[in-house]
Amino acid sequence: MCLRACSYRPSKAWLRLYEAASEFLQAIAARTPLVLLMDDLQWADSATLDLLVHVARRTRKTPVLFVGAYRPGEAEDNPASQRTAAELARKRLLVEWTVTPLPEDEIAALAGSRLQAQIRADIARHLTEQSEGNPFVAEELLRMWIETGALIQQEQDWRLHRLTQHHLLPPGILATVRQRIALLSGAVVAVLRVAAIIGRTFDVSLLAKVMKQDPGEVEKLVLVAAAARLVREVRPGVFRFVHDTIREVLYQQIGSTERFHRHGAIGRALEAAQATSDSHRVTGLAFHFARSTDTVRGVTYSRQAADGAFAGYAFREAMAHCQAALELLTDDDPLRGELLLRLADSALVAEAQDEAQSAYATARHWFEERDDRSSAAVAAHGLAQVYCRQEALDEAQRALEAARCLLGDAINPEMVRILVDLADLRGSSLSDYEAGLSLAQRALGMARELSDRRAEASALRTAGRHHVLNNQLPQGVPMLEGALNLLVAENDVANAADCCAALANAYHWSGQSRRSLDLTERRVDLAQRAHDLYQLRHVYSWGIFMGTVLGEWQIAESMFARQQPIVERLLGQEPAAFLHVCRGFYLYHRGRYKEACDWLTRGPTAYRAFGTDSLAWHLGLLGLTDMAMDDFRAARRCLDEQEELIAALPPQNFQRGCALVIMANTVAVMQDRERAARYYPILEEFSGLHFWLLVDRGLGSLALLLADLRRAANHLETAHATTKGAGLLPELGRTLVLQGPSWRFTWSSFRTRRSTGSSTPGITRTGTSPSTPPTSSCAALPDRRQSGEIRALVPVMSITAAWPV
Repeated sequence: MCLRACSYRPSKAWLRLYEAASEFLQAIAARTPLVLLMDDLQWADSATLDLLVHVARRTRKTPVLFVGAYRPGEAEDNPASQRTAAELARKRLLVEWTVTPLPEDEIAALAGSRLQAQIRADIARHLTEQSEGNPFVAEELLRMWIETGALIQQEQDWRLHRLTQHHLLPPGILATVRQRIALLSGAVVAVLRVAAIIGRTFDVSLLAKVMKQDPGEVEKLVLVAAAARLVREVRPGVFRFVHDTIREVLYQQIGSTERFHRHGAIGRALEAAQATSDSHRVTGLAFHFARSTDTVRGVTYSRQAADGAFAGYAFREAMAHCQAALELLTDDDPLRGELLLRLADSALVAEAQDEAQSAYATARHWFEERDDRSSAAVAAHGLAQVYCRQEALDEAQRALEAARCLLGDAINPEMVRILVDLADLRGSSLSDYEAGLSLAQRALGMARELSDRRAEASALRTAGRHHVLNNQLPQGVPMLEGALNLLVAENDVANAADCCAALANAYHWSGQSRRSLDLTERRVDLAQRAHDLYQLRHVYSWGIFMGTVLGEWQIAESMFARQQPIVERLLGQEPAAFLHVCRGFYLYHRGRYKEACDWLTRGPTAYRAFGTDSLAWHLGLLGLTDMAMDDFRAARRCLDEQEELIAALPPQNFQRGCALVIMANTVAVMQDRERAARYYPILEEFSGLHFWLLVDRGLGSLALLLADLRRAANHLETAHATTKGAGLLPELGRTLVLQGPSWRFTWSSFRTRRSTGSSTPGITRTGTSPSTPPTSSCAALPDRRQSGEIRALVPVMSITAAWPV
């Protein structure tokens, strides 16, 4: 809307027009609240703004909201705009809100709404970096990426291919920026073009030196660009382009020959002006010399900048410097292999797995062509780490064996690291504990022979983990504690975090869940200090598990809130699968079975894609939840599949015990005495341990089903003492339900109550002593003493039909 200009105090004719507009809006607002949106108010004429003031005043008590957008810099050049803002503020009708750039999560939500799908973390990161949080730019970038094939849809997932230079700036954005630049004089544009070569932030004195002009005259021209809102002053004499798109448009307007010349001149000026070797200066030198004709300096400073960025945990910046240096080298340059490994190491920690895989593979081939077997082994080892993060375990094992073969009979720290990782893979991931322990012991002996404390600590950690997984806690726990102390002393925070994970498992399995939870907080600290997101892949999921077994629901919920954003940023699916299982376990304990079933279905579905080795740990929880929902057929299918899975596992293997304790709880509710009789002697080997559920309570349930009350009483007494001493409140409540010496209710009456929806269990007084076999398989209800304990536990128990389970 645009009206002919007039003074702020309108004539009677204008007043009648203003009144008519006010009455029109009030009439609409009388039926429903009204919102008027106005854009580009910085260009509004005086009469339009006068009308706005008048209508805003007249509709003060009417549900009318005016929302206007303007650019602050250009609004300051419009006197009418300034006067209107002052008048509205004086009448207390104005609320100003500065629109800040959108953060990454909101850019991701914006992109998700446009693509009708949840976008990957790498897409959100690239989109946020290139749009700088500007939603208009973000939408234009998305449109351009799709049109140029940089962003493609694969089934339900969108994937971003490697961006090239022509993908960076959308045509619509370019046209807008070019229009703004075209309004400036040629002298100002010439200065801005050289400033664009210097970088997003530039010093006027350096700019004048490169252009060989007077600093004062150059600054005057820069101030003209500042008035046009293309640059802004960040401190005296230093300016910054308001958006990198402006700098990029100006940079593209310069010919390649001039760019090479200017970059070299800027690099030499920086080199001469500052004698210090701080990281900021080295980064600047690397940037300019890598884009000049001085390739020797370009490579030298790019290597230094990459090392500095890696040491400062700026892994993507390190990747960029490595790639810049590699583009300057010939294929036969001796530095090429070293830079490929640095690029791969940076990409691995930055979760850029495709780049890491390509760089490690290229480095291995490069070293093998030159018969450098030691370096080729390092590259093959790195490639195995990428495969492990991708859950490609067979490929990881082949890469590790190749690395081992390349080193031959060598005894060195790299061989120790290869043996350690191979032991972890064979024992922990592929369930070959005997082979894993043998490899770990060999690595430990080699590390001690080398007197390498860091390598010794890693080998000790792996050997301890394998003892624990093979039900040898007395041997394994001291080894893990010793390894943790060594790793912390050596400041190997990544391996120390991994050691905390193994030790937390061991503490929980031995019934010390509170200690396991405390160690989890230490693990978080170590993982964060490693600045490797992968180290956080399971830590909060384990916290959900510990919060659940301790009955501390708030801890479980807070851990879930902390873990979910992390798994969304990781490219592998296994961390999300473990989170789904832990979330389902928590929901099961809260009696929210339908929700639990959804989460527990997602977890095993993902684990099936990795093979059956991890599935046995987690599948049973779904069957247990099916049983709680009276889905006997689904629960039996789950039991059948689990029996096949555990048949392939070694007898003492913890994975076997973890699966069996859940299966035992399922068959207890199912009243499947045949399975109970088969499971009991196998599960008894794990008495005293706590996996997803407490083994002794599971054994007590089986013994009750089999009418062996003496064994049932012994197991349940052990479970009572363990749960009460360790503060395992949900398990304690369920144990008390099964323990009563005189009151009993039959499983059939329990099932009848569930099917009829009755809130009162079918309870019968048996009148028999604990040693007298009941006439039917039954579970015990608590006596008065135990009833008091149960009442105290009500807040942390699911008061549902799942109690006896």
